[in-house]
Amino acid sequence: MDMRKIACAALIAAASISTVAATSHAPTMAPAPGPASDAVAALPAVGSLIVGGASLAFQLVEHLEHHMVEFLRLQQGLEMLELLHLLWEFERLLLSK
Repeated sequence: MDMRKIACAALIAAASISTVAATSHAPTMAPAPGPASDAVAALPAVGSLIVGGASLAFQLVEHLEHHMVEFLRLQQGLEMLELLHLLWEFERLLLSK
């Protein structure tokens, strides 16, 4: 589970670095013609938000899965206690006769 968290952090860092690299303006020999609108310039930021949202959703699913497993273990333990209690009652009834 720790490796998954590290992988998510690495994805978020890579997305952030790619956003910074895409938005930084390095000097070039000859500038290329610009886009007709500024919508293309926002694409790296939108991609970074999508990757960040996906990794957040992944973390949420991992967290909920962990709690669901713990809940099921607790429920199984309670069922075992109820079964033991029923066996104890049955044994007590048999011994009382």
